[in-house]
Amino acid sequence: MRFKMARYTVQLEKLEEVKDAIAEFVDQIKESEPSTFYETYQEGDTPSFVHLMCFESEEAEDAHRNAPHTNTFTDKLSSSCTNPPVFTDLSLLGSSEL
Repeated sequence: MRFKMARYTVQLEKLEEVKDAIAEFVDQIKESEPSTFYETYQEGDTPSFVHLMCFESEEAEDAHRNAPHTNTFTDKLSSSCTNPPVFTDLSLLGSSEL
């Protein structure tokens, strides 16, 4: 299993547009990557977001990274960010789900 976190901040005036793009992106992941765990959180009332993801393998992560829906989402996001996404590898220490 491969665990990742992405954090970024968007322009306040783009907040609703980004939230819509996130909802669409997550729906596409559910449909085309059923084995991928993916959750997105907004940090309070701020325009900052955290994405948590878990991939079964390096190949699954590569497939996600190169998927058309990922490219569409990152294209939409790129013009909205004040702080671009920073990705962090995570090590799972415990979980009630996985």
